Order: sequence, then structure tokens, then C-alpha cells
Amino acid sequence: MTTRILVATDGSPSAERAVPVAAALARVTRATVEVLSVAAVDPGEPPESRGGERGLPAAQTAANAVARVLRAVGIPAEAMAVVDEPAEGIVRFAQARGVRLIVMATHGRGGLGRWLHGSVAEAVVRRSSIPVVLVRAQEDGAALQPPDGTPTILVPLDGSALAETALPPARRLAELSGGRLLLLQVVPVPVVDATSANVSGADLDVALLVDAEREAATAYLASRAAALGDGVAVDMAVKIGQAADAIAELARTRHASLVVMATHGRGGVLDRLFGGTTERVVRFGPCPVAVMSPNAALAIAGDGPEMR
Repeated sequence: MTTRILVATDGSPSAERAVPVAAALARVTRATVEVLSVAAVDPGEPPESRGGERGLPAAQTAANAVARVLRAVGIPAEAMAVVDEPAEGIVRFAQARGVRLIVMATHGRGGLGRWLHGSVAEAVVRRSSIPVVLVRAQEDGAALQPPDGTPTILVPLDGSALAETALPPARRLAELSGGRLLLLQVVPVPVVDATSANVSGADLDVALLVDAEREAATAYLASRAAALGDGVAVDMAVKIGQAADAIAELARTRHASLVVMATHGRGGVLDRLFGGTTERVVRFGPCPVAVMSPNAALAIAGDGPEMR
């Protein structure tokens, strides 16, 4: 069965920043790339007044151009254009074609209705039952192409079962690419009650609490690493501070090729993609981010699509 990766484009240079990432992932997974461009419609207009059909030729032209680029570097690629609401069209097409992974830029500039923007990326992540790789439109991604030739895939964990659903697809990519996993848990800085901030011993109490949290995090990561079994190299890191900043900084210092993470917060509370931890990692991190909503996480944990 052919593995399919979907890359979405709106014909803009910014949106096409995702193409090198899709190509790199396709090489690793030996996948065919489905290039999709959506001729956007306004869902508020009656069907007879919608102009999406008029934009279909331009959408097809945009998809064809990306497919030619991929084929030129040896990646099998097919081009398709559809008329739909952008996020819904991307998700619907991915489901119909049996796509295993969606790759898209977070922002587009110009092109077909300028639809590749944050709200579309967020809507795709929330609706998709498969992982979505987000690439900052301002920079080219270099997924799975690190300077030393050994990809590092960073997986942030917070102790919750939902966060751990990022492990199977990350492990599979590490196996396929000959890379290694880097498991991270971020310990937040304890909040000190203002009334005790100047009391002797308060700093010591905070230090002891941080040490205890660090020790617990290290033990937790070791248990997750052991559960992954043989066949893939695993490193661990515990950081103290703010989650998004720590994730982005570790990805930068360890030259991570990809961050794989679930869109939720500590304790399983759904984290808004834009305005939350995930958005900050996408915006300020040095590499693409594979994001899984709870829908994708449940599919991977059960019988649904997975990144393989």
C-alpha cells in the first residue's frame, strides 16, 4: 500500500516553504506526495453565488507547479485542486485519499485568496485525525536533514497519556530516518507565595521542590524510554522554566530536525494551537513541528491512521 503525504499550497512563496519539508519526509517514508490547492469558497454565501469554481484553474496551476518541483528531485507527486472551505477541504481530501501526514505552512501571503493563515492551520489541526506538520512560512524547513546527518526528533512530554501518543509516530520516524529520539519534560518554576517570599528558608524550600520535581521527571522519562524498547536511540532532558521557551531552546541547541507534540496542556487540558504552547513552539522554534490534536492522538492509539 502506497504511503501518502499531503502538502497544501495556495500558490504563494510563503506557503511553499512547506514543500522541502514534505520532500524530506517523503524520502524517509518512501511516500508519494499529494499536492492540494483549495479554491476557497465563502461558506456564508449561497451555493449559486460562490466563486470557488472560478478559482479552480488557478488552484490547479498552483498545485501543478509544486508537483513539478517535487518530481524534479525524485519525489513521486500528484497534483489536485478542489473547491471547498480551505481547512475543511484539506481535511476532507486527506481522509478520502488515505493520507498519513499533512504538511503545511502556518501563513500564506498572496496567492489563492490568501487562505493559508493561522486560523486555517489551527482548524486543520483540530479537525484532522492524522498528524499535521506545521512549517513557519518565514523560513525554509529542513526536516530530517540535520548538519551531522543523524536526525534528532524531539518529543515533549508532561506525564499525561495524551502527550505520550506522540511517541509511536516519533519512534517510527526515528527508525525510518536512522535518527534518535530526544524526550523532554519541562518542570515549571514553583510559584512562591508573596507573603513568604522574604521569609528565611523560602528559597531553600523552592530549591528542594525543584530538585524533587527534576528527579521525578527524570524517572518518568527513563520509564518512557524503556517502554520504547530496542531499535531506536533515546536521549532524555529535563528543563526548568516555561514550556514553550524550553522546547524551542532545546530544539535549537540540539539541532532537532522535528518536534512531535500533542496539542494539550499539563493534565490533558486542550491547549489552543494559536496563543498557546504549541503556537509558540511553531513560531519561535528552529524546525517544523508535527502537531496532533486529541482526534489524531486517539486515531494513533487505536485503529486509525498513523505516521508510518
